Amino acid sequence: MPVNTWTQDIPGGPLKNHAISANLRHQAVNKTIFMEYVTTEPGFGRKKGDTLTIPRWSALTRKNNYRLTEGIPIPTQGISMSTQSVTVTEFGNGVEHTNLMEMLNSFDVGSNIQRKLIEQMRVGIDEAIGSVAQDGQIKYAPTGVATRNIATAGTFGATASANLNMYHLEEIHDYLKQTLRAEPFEDGRYVLITNVTGFRGITRDPDFKEWYAWARPEIKDRGFVDAVIENMRIRVTDNTNILGTVGTNSVLGEAVAFGRDALGMVEVMTPELLLEPNKGQDFGRSQAAAWYGVLEFFQVYVDSGNAGESRVVHIGSL
Repeated sequence: MPVNTWTQDIPGGPLKNHAISANLRHQAVNKTIFMEYVTTEPGFGRKKGDTLTIPRWSALTRKNNYRLTEGIPIPTQGISMSTQSVTVTEFGNGVEHTNLMEMLNSFDVGSNIQRKLIEQMRVGIDEAIGSVAQDGQIKYAPTGVATRNIATAGTFGATASANLNMYHLEEIHDYLKQTLRAEPFEDGRYVLITNVTGFRGITRDPDFKEWYAWARPEIKDRGFVDAVIENMRIRVTDNTNILGTVGTNSVLGEAVAFGRDALGMVEVMTPELLLEPNKGQDFGRSQAAAWYGVLEFFQVYVDSGNAGESRVVHIGSL
């Protein structure tokens, strides 16, 4: 297991031998977005086993007419129930360093390692959720500026040849609302998470410039934080490990769009930072820190493309 040491891991030159700046620079980390849209399943935790079974009621079949006739009993219909099982997993990673590295370094090695581990934990958890968000049955491929292919069996049906734009936002919103009947969030809006490429496809669309750039210029100003377009809240991630660029000549910025109660989590132990001051039982000569948690994420109707059940649209390409 790699151990950070003074002799092998500290670069030569000023850092080791001479006065240096008191300001230690940290490499930038990706923004985390997905976690805030995850619902934690209640009633599960320690001493409950490793698997939670989630019951799900199917939507009732809709009728064209619910009028009754006197003397004729109220008709009844059946309703089916399904289940989904989610098994928790251990998540974690750590860094070990020697006491000599701590004593001789001008910076607080332990504190800086802890900071980087917390950043890694946040990004790693976000990537796990982002992966789950792409596991559903509804696959949307922009096949042109104003054409699309929608597949409902978990596999893309076409190669994307266009980026996101206003037309595709409208189509995705209408599919969620009218076809899937997915429930929006409390503010009445759906959420679409994409990367920088996908967001630029929207803001460079002439239809966007014609209306939103004049009526709502703050979208261009705040777009990389939060923007509402076509009744969809647009969020932008800079983590291409979650949502990359796909399609012909990598034209499309991948995205996921979803409504309320689409993503869930079962949790036994919330991820947290753990410290081991005497790693290896070597009289305190080595120390270690790690983040660790026991949990798992899931898409509520990952196995269904049916109206009233499926709540996520994955925008991508073969």
